[in-house]
Amino acid sequence: MHPNKAGYAKWAAALRPIFATLGFLETEADAFTPEPGFESLFNGHDLTGWGFRDKKTLAVQETFDGKSTSSDGRYVAKAGRLIVTTPAEGRKVAQLWSSREFPKNFVFKLEFRATPNADSGVFIRKPQL
Repeated sequence: MHPNKAGYAKWAAALRPIFATLGFLETEADAFTPEPGFESLFNGHDLTGWGFRDKKTLAVQETFDGKSTSSDGRYVAKAGRLIVTTPAEGRKVAQLWSSREFPKNFVFKLEFRATPNADSGVFIRKPQL
């Protein structure tokens, strides 16, 4: 890289996601709008529409409408992002569920960035096999 404005801009662009992931840099989410015919499950502000369900019966146990953090602190809505945190006591399984039901077929689009050793499982319509 050349030690000029363009070279420094390339370095900054490459390092910015790393610094943000490590918590050294706060970034703003882009002004996301779904494509025509799609709708967002995350409102970009809080955990409205999300909650926990019983692992055996799948009955809704708790909803997080209007809250920015789940009751266990594992899920956080911040700066336009839905963030999964690791509790101080270490990794634990806590599945976040949409409170909406989707009885018909649909197209699901997802954009995410996982940290090393992250569990990025996505379950659609059925419990984990």
